[in-house]
Amino acid sequence: MTEPQRPERRQQDTGDERSTLEAFLDDYRDIVVRKVSGLSDADARRKLVASPTTVGGLIKHLRWAEYG
Repeated sequence: MTEPQRPERRQQDTGDERSTLEAFLDDYRDIVVRKVSGLSDADARRKLVASPTTVGGLIKHLRWAEYG
């Protein structure tokens, strides 16, 4: 499997606190997408720890936190 193209890191604006926070959130969104790109549905549902946590569940949680 080939590694997805890494997006360039955004330049951190030294402006106000909100723009800095938004830049960090944009970076972390890109990181999550890059980490899960190429996972099959079975891999996304597979439990890797003793709890019922899965990659798919984590993505679902992040989506819910973003959009309500």
